[in-house]
Amino acid sequence: MEKKPGDTVKRGDIIAEVETQKGLIEIEVFDEGTIGELLIKEGTKVPVGTVMALINPTGVTLETKEEKIPEKESIPLQPIEEKIIEPITVKKVVEMHIKISPLAKRIADDNHIDLSQIKRTGPDGAITKEDIDNATAEQEKIEI
Repeated sequence: MEKKPGDTVKRGDIIAEVETQKGLIEIEVFDEGTIGELLIKEGTKVPVGTVMALINPTGVTLETKEEKIPEKESIPLQPIEEKIIEPITVKKVVEMHIKISPLAKRIADDNHIDLSQIKRTGPDGAITKEDIDNATAEQEKIEI
């Protein structure tokens, strides 16, 4: 670091030189002010974009305003309307993996068949084309 806390800096001043793989880079100040604190020590490796120092702006004074709060006034209390809320029932949705052949799935989708209601006769409980055909026939019987 070429500057230390308390030093005044202005736009364009060089405050440090940083060594990178590509060479030595000068770090320039973009604001005017006084260096308040150095945040890294010389020789420390830091990632690109790390804040190196805090600069207190020149000519800016920080003031705090004290507002006078009026004495507590007596505010009449009004009753609040009480509402009884009925409990909400939540249905638990269980997502399950259904084994089904691509052809059977397409036929079921085309006929709007609920796969969870199908009797499964395939290996390991898989739904086959025949199962869908049976369900479609049952659905047609019900509609007639």
